[in-house]
Amino acid sequence: MQGNALAEAGKWVKLRPLGTEGQYSQLTQGDANYGIKPYSQFQIGIPFGLGARLRLTETLDLWADIGFRYTFTDYLDDVSKNYVDLGVLKSPLAQAMSYRTGELKLPSSTDVYTGRDNKSYTVEAGYGQEGQWNKRGSKGQNDIYMVTSIRVTHIIGATYHRAKFR
Repeated sequence: MQGNALAEAGKWVKLRPLGTEGQYSQLTQGDANYGIKPYSQFQIGIPFGLGARLRLTETLDLWADIGFRYTFTDYLDDVSKNYVDLGVLKSPLAQAMSYRTGELKLPSSTDVYTGRDNKSYTVEAGYGQEGQWNKRGSKGQNDIYMVTSIRVTHIIGATYHRAKFR
């Protein structure tokens, strides 16, 4: 999809309310994502990781850790199932955020199709078109993310020694 920039260009966009996989659209029984429901904004994550602390001097520590969070959702990135017909999505913003292939490069080969709204859509061949074969994500695998940190800590008062009384 090419054209004029939307008013939201360059701004953060909340993807869940757009239903980029057809969550708020009138999908029919033959559609790839028929029956899809909006995903929850709240998820459980299982943390696991590893860390180390090294005392450099009496007042200086170095910490490093890496942690992974296994989630019970495949929607951290708003991508899980198949592309849907861009003509069923509720707004031009939903269409733009559902199919983003043309943002970084010009398509090597294109397909043109007529959406359910009777508008013409140009997409890169193999992407952006409705179909069970046309995967947008991998619905069988939940998302995992990683967090890391490196910290240098100065310990205040570590050299302070109390007077010993006899």
